Amino acid sequence: MGFFRRKKKNVIACSALVVAAGQSSRMGGADKVMLPIDGIPAIIRTLQNVSACAHVQEIVVVTRSDLLVPMSEEIAHYGVGKVTKLIVGGAERMESVHLGLQEISSAAEYVAIHDGARPFASPALFERTIEAAVQYKAAAPAVPLRDSVRQTDKRKNWVIGRENLCAVQTPQVFDADLVRAAIVKAREEKLTLTDDCAAVEHLGMPVHLVEGEAQNIKLTHREDIAMAAGLAMAQSGALELGDEVDA
Repeated sequence: MGFFRRKKKNVIACSALVVAAGQSSRMGGADKVMLPIDGIPAIIRTLQNVSACAHVQEIVVVTRSDLLVPMSEEIAHYGVGKVTKLIVGGAERMESVHLGLQEISSAAEYVAIHDGARPFASPALFERTIEAAVQYKAAAPAVPLRDSVRQTDKRKNWVIGRENLCAVQTPQVFDADLVRAAIVKAREEKLTLTDDCAAVEHLGMPVHLVEGEAQNIKLTHREDIAMAAGLAMAQSGALELGDEVDA
């Protein structure tokens, strides 16, 4: 809570909730948030970028019980000082978000909810999404779809125009009271939702989209680690465009 008392002028009172409680079932048994990317655990890269946003005053991490100790050790080793709490999440993502919302500071006016498996969301992306949430109450980054899209009913398939389609990313940022009410209602109604924006929209609140980032990938499959390593090396200047990275 001391983070909020030291808040500077023009800095928004925002807490970040980083959700890293998944089972990594599509990662071949590896814990994706703990896998090293160019030598640094994925979750640490995520937390370092979140922490570098001036608007973020504290970070609450929600993870699995078996990752509490190794994750806390890595956080201490890398000195991610804005992490104030590391808690155990639920069986489903919405439950993890619900538990995390109970742990953020009461002084937080906004909450940025971010996937722990998105290690390349830049501090600038957090900044512009948070600032959009101040204006619109709910905001999320999105990128246009690059591939052609087809819909299928398992018997036939047909093309869908991609001109008005986009992929939504995290962080998703909300007025703190709004997202608390949205998650409570969604849980009460036992809704199956794809993300936190859907819970807020269920209350009738539209979500404002900001420009996302192509490098803001989510680690889902094993091959994503090789792509992430390439991104990390490119950002550090150790890899030139066109170089190959071993999986």
